[in-house]
Amino acid sequence: MARSRDSRLPFTMLLPDNRDAPIEIHDHMTSLRMSVIEKGTVRSLDEDAWNVPGAYVLLDAPDGDGSYGVYVGKAPAGVKTRLLNHERQKDWSRALLIQRENYTNLSSSQAGWLEGDLYDLFDAAHLARLHNTVKPGDDTVPSYEMRILETFRDPITRVLRLLGYDTSTEEVVTPETPRRRNTHHGVKLAELIEAGLVSVGDRLISANGSSPATAEVLALGEVGYDGQRFPSPSAAASAVKGGAANGWDFWAVERDGRSERLSSIRKQYLERAHTSADGFSTSLSQAAHTLEA
Repeated sequence: MARSRDSRLPFTMLLPDNRDAPIEIHDHMTSLRMSVIEKGTVRSLDEDAWNVPGAYVLLDAPDGDGSYGVYVGKAPAGVKTRLLNHERQKDWSRALLIQRENYTNLSSSQAGWLEGDLYDLFDAAHLARLHNTVKPGDDTVPSYEMRILETFRDPITRVLRLLGYDTSTEEVVTPETPRRRNTHHGVKLAELIEAGLVSVGDRLISANGSSPATAEVLALGEVGYDGQRFPSPSAAASAVKGGAANGWDFWAVERDGRSERLSSIRKQYLERAHTSADGFSTSLSQAAHTLEA
């Protein structure tokens, strides 16, 4: 039997001996530098290292069922300065800070794009509750920069999982937690094609930095990869990784130099269906009221 591909990634993690000091995490593959801090300890951040452009995630303490509140933001003028303001003005438990560890760092537009990508990540996550009132983002980033920025999500989600924050789009049920309703149950790729959100022939690219691959949307909602036809995105993603994989998170549709994950497109489909259902119910209610009158 073929051995499953090892999809683990190495990180360098510097662990302090007290809670007032930040945890430093370095991903050398993407040149990302991340830091985990508890609220009330922002002043302990190194001034030179963290008063640079970046993005951040403010996290509430997880609830008993694993759900959690989250706020995403960008700091074009300096992460530490922005966090000092949030420490006084917002409720949160801990924060994950993100910057790029190279000579150029993140530009303001790149930090804005990353903020929007993190918003999409949590917006599609089954257990997350976003506190942002407006969807952020920056669409001025050129496509060649996006190819680099898109590789950041994978290490960020791994660090979040390490901290106890699940960002998967599918329901995870354990003996310790009650069963939660899976809002994505039954949605097929063919439905997105029928709704005009995805087209046959669309190019799919892997959004997983450790498992690069390309595929194609085929008729009937199948996915073509490596000369084979797969019945679902997850089946194709599992073939790439050599083990179980959530294809809705793994694959992104690439159009006009930009990409969008299938999980995000599926959420649009569900929101559209929900809006249509609400409109239909309202029409029935109005019709019934008219008849009664």
